[in-house]
Amino acid sequence: MLQELTLIFTQFGGGPGDPANNVVRFLLAAFFWGILFLVSYRMWRSTSDRRHLYFSVSAAVGASRELFMFTAEYGSFRGYISYPVIFRYYPPIEHSVETLSIVLMGYAFIRFLSAVLIKKNNIPNLIGLKQS
Repeated sequence: MLQELTLIFTQFGGGPGDPANNVVRFLLAAFFWGILFLVSYRMWRSTSDRRHLYFSVSAAVGASRELFMFTAEYGSFRGYISYPVIFRYYPPIEHSVETLSIVLMGYAFIRFLSAVLIKKNNIPNLIGLKQS
């Protein structure tokens, strides 16, 4: 276990150049998705604004996608997971989760932008937001 953890940290820091150097590509993205999740979740808890909830769900979906991809790539390289077996499910699940995350993030952003424009310019409420 300690040897695996050391190998992951070595690869994260730019260690050996084998195909398992997916640590930075996946775990760094998962880290930032996690930060976005924590910030947006705290904002949602403090304001009860649904757009922050959509940001939170989108960030959680994005982080889970990155962790799933890391598990598939790193696990198959290290021999923990059979790549031919997981390859049947890996691309479709990865792409559908990515699309779901993008759609949720886009919807949350549109709600945020609409709320700002409605409040600032007195634009008619087209998507059902509450005006304050």
